[in-house]
Amino acid sequence: INEDDQRKMVEEVSIVFHSAATIKFDEDLTKAVNLNVVAVFTIMEICKKMKKLEALVHISTAYCNVQLKHISEEIYSENGDPEGIIDLCKRSDPEVLNSREMTAKIIGNKPN
Repeated sequence: INEDDQRKMVEEVSIVFHSAATIKFDEDLTKAVNLNVVAVFTIMEICKKMKKLEALVHISTAYCNVQLKHISEEIYSENGDPEGIIDLCKRSDPEVLNSREMTAKIIGNKPN
């Protein structure tokens, strides 16, 4: 989001819908983390500055908690450490991190 759009959001917007993400489950881990995790933190930081904010509606993937046989309409406890995976992606060699073997070890049975 460019500076002019951010300024307009901060001054004028009252409701934010965020649904941008990748649902390509074989995406490079570093790209998926940037699109699905970093972007959410970025939107939240912008929303904290918004003078007229009434609601932030975040729409996540329909495939959440795929490791469960039944998914109830309830809030589930945290599935991981989002800040930790962001830090790992910043510090690690993308070629190593994006390998199928390393990605499988990191995400386990939670492909999204």
